Amino acid sequence: MKEPVTPTVSAKTGSTQTAKDKFRVVFKHTLTTPYTTKWPVVPAEKLNSIMSDFEKALDPLVQYRIEASRHHRQVRIEKRKATKSSKKNNKNNRNSAQAKNEEEKEKKKKKKKMEEEMKVENPENLKKPTQPKISKNIIIGISAITRLLQSMANNSDNNSEKHQHQQQQQQQQQQKKVEKLSGTLVVFAFNGDLEPSHILSHFPALCHVISSKNSKKTSGRFDLRLIPLPKGTEAKIASLMRIKRAGAIAIHLPETTAGDNETDDLKDIIKLVSNVKDTLPDPPLLSWLKINIPNELDQNQSQDREDYTVKKEPILEPASIKQLETKAPIKQKNNQQQQPQQQPQQQKPKQEPPSQKEQGQGQKSGKEQSGSKETSKKTETNSKKRKSQELVDDTDNKKKKSDNNGVQQQKSTRKSQNE
Repeated sequence: MKEPVTPTVSAKTGSTQTAKDKFRVVFKHTLTTPYTTKWPVVPAEKLNSIMSDFEKALDPLVQYRIEASRHHRQVRIEKRKATKSSKKNNKNNRNSAQAKNEEEKEKKKKKKKMEEEMKVENPENLKKPTQPKISKNIIIGISAITRLLQSMANNSDNNSEKHQHQQQQQQQQQQKKVEKLSGTLVVFAFNGDLEPSHILSHFPALCHVISSKNSKKTSGRFDLRLIPLPKGTEAKIASLMRIKRAGAIAIHLPETTAGDNETDDLKDIIKLVSNVKDTLPDPPLLSWLKINIPNELDQNQSQDREDYTVKKEPILEPASIKQLETKAPIKQKNNQQQQPQQQPQQQKPKQEPPSQKEQGQGQKSGKEQSGSKETSKKTETNSKKRKSQELVDDTDNKKKKSDNNGVQQQKSTRKSQNE
């Protein structure tokens, strides 16, 4: 049995490592940012009622899409029938000379004849379905809703002082846009079905900017609500709408329709909006930004709900610190290499220049030393040559002896054979 290896804890890093392992355990700290966007929380009891009202509001648009798909299929079938009949008539009249002249004319007038034939054969099947009035108030898709929210944020910041230098036509166009955006807007986001969660992370921030800027306006206000939906709702609504993916759906209710009598088509939308306002009385706001909130929101504010508490001063959430246990490779450090210490330079005493006699003696001693070195080198080379010659002589003698032994063996074998 192998004895377990006890890990050693380093005093500097606090990491544990063993002699056999190639990796070491390291503890790293993680910090969360206080600038976190929280989505509104809708209770499960009220979510079911909101979903039922949402499906009822989409019902006329669903029926229109079903009829439009049927109409598209019927038009394709009628076009195929018309092309087949025209081909048969052309085959019978190819041999005649008149048909050849008519073919060129028929090619130019082919589209007109196709429309006339379709109208005559099946006029009932080729009627296009009429769009419902609700289609203008429903926006589908993440990109379309982001464009709408961005335009709302930009329009909410536009004041009359900034546009005095512009023309009157541009002012009228901007006023029309603001009137269209006034009212209430409910955004349904399918957070549970979207795998990368950061796709819809910009929705809460945009909604906060819109609601904070809207609080400063005196006219043309609009309410905004954001509702996240759980997993499985996107597939259900996409199958009803005859589309692959929805991502997000927004429903807009203008202010003018709230008091009109001719609102039969918008009854379901009005019911849905009132239900949403009851569940979420306050608009989505971010706690770390400072805003001026009107008195109406302060009175209707729900103090029990933490997600929609509106405060005038910015508040940051407390940072949570965590420790993660990870692995890191072991790197050997070369501690042996030490930098040479620079010693302070001492002031040497001044030396007098040597005399002529001393210089001559120094030159003689240098010549004697060089001569002794040359003689030692010559003796070493001569000894090496002698050794190499001795080795060569030994090898030659060995070869001669081996040759003589071979000749004697051959003579002995011949004598034995003759006998």
